[in-house]
Amino acid sequence: MDSGDRQAHHGTEVELKLAQVGGVTEVNHPDSQKLAECVEVYGDKTGIAMKISSDYPGIQMYTGNYIGNVKGKHGHIYAPRDGVCFEPQYFPDAVNRPEFESSVCKAGQKFDKKIKYVFFNEKYC
Repeated sequence: MDSGDRQAHHGTEVELKLAQVGGVTEVNHPDSQKLAECVEVYGDKTGIAMKISSDYPGIQMYTGNYIGNVKGKHGHIYAPRDGVCFEPQYFPDAVNRPEFESSVCKAGQKFDKKIKYVFFNEKYC
């Protein structure tokens, strides 16, 4: 569970290590009131890349550690960590933690959150 320290991993070596070891984790960015770039990943073999900007306070990252021998598109067999998923979101326990940004949207209240995905090929940029 997140400690509420929004600077804990931001801009540190821990961010990089979280991406390398895989599994499920949260990476948080400090200012959830404005759209901020919070993820940048690329494939070293293909050059395919993705950037995510969001105004959500957290990111859930899943690397598929438990995927194994799953047949996919064009007969490709997927192994553990053959993919990655990033989900911008509120902190999981936000409803019970007043120090976190509220995840509750009451009737009649405007809900306005943004997520921007940019895909490109780093080899051609």
